[in-house]
This record gives sequence, C-alpha cells and structure tokens, in this order.
Amino acid sequence: ARVRIGISPVPSPIGPIALTCSFGLAAWTKGTGIEEALRQADTALYAAKAAGRNQIKQSDGKPAETLSRLLRSGRRN
Repeated sequence: ARVRIGISPVPSPIGPIALTCSFGLAAWTKGTGIEEALRQADTALYAAKAAGRNQIKQSDGKPAETLSRLLRSGRRN
C-alpha cells in the first residue's frame, strides 16, 4: 500500500528536504519470540523498500490497508 506523507517537504537549515517513509509490520503474538517478530518486521520493511517509496508491507504479505487509509486521511491520535 502506498501512502502519501503529509509533512513532506520538511524544512531544514539547508532548505526543504523531501521525506519518504516505508514501514514493515509484524504481529508479536503469543508463542512467538521477540526475535522472530522483529525478523518478520525487518523482512516486511525490506519488501516495502523494494516496492518503492512510501510503502507499508505486512509480514504475512497482505496489504496494510487499514493503516494506509488512516495515514492517507491525515487523522492523528
């Protein structure tokens, strides 16, 4: 799922900087060690980066549509 980053470009002392973000998501479920959950998130992050800028990938390979919709809507908690 591709998301639009609402705070791009970011001001800096040298001028505006374009900002892109990619995310890898994994669930840390009962019976799964933290090392395995982090490995899955890391794998998903590399898949997101390989898919292009501003991507969100889940470790199960399914689109992260709920999070994508929230980010696109600009809602903040």
